[in-house]
Amino acid sequence: MKVEMMKNEVVISDFDELEVLKISMKIEMDGEKFYKSALEKATDERMKRTFRRLAEDELSHLNTFKGIYEAELRERKLQPDDVDFEEDVFTYIDSGIFMKESIAHSVKEAVLDGEIAELRSILFYKEMEKLTQRESAKKALAEILEQENMHLNILKSWEAAIK
Repeated sequence: MKVEMMKNEVVISDFDELEVLKISMKIEMDGEKFYKSALEKATDERMKRTFRRLAEDELSHLNTFKGIYEAELRERKLQPDDVDFEEDVFTYIDSGIFMKESIAHSVKEAVLDGEIAELRSILFYKEMEKLTQRESAKKALAEILEQENMHLNILKSWEAAIK
């Protein structure tokens, strides 16, 4: 499978549901780590609550994708040991969504980088939603896309406040 991040588009060729789900899990793991690092930089309590909520949402998305991944394995009659899915493998995957090693260096940077990452994940998940055949995955992606759009709007509102 090949994933190319264009300016306003994501192109996925040789679509493989399991591979895309692994990338999706990596995106959400990186997102949780990123927002937790942003939380450490925040001094404003409202900003801390925002970053905490974003981190929690990313963890929830990760769990959703894990559930879809496990369902896909069951449907293919595969055991987890039959495919490469060790947590350590994720340290070598770069999802291309969250940059700068998933660490925020300042609140302002976290907001701006978070906006970019949320927009990229929206583009990726929209493409994934078009390509996936599993109805439960389409439904979950629609819900996650709604939340990712909400994250983007929250971050945009904070961008105006921290200038």
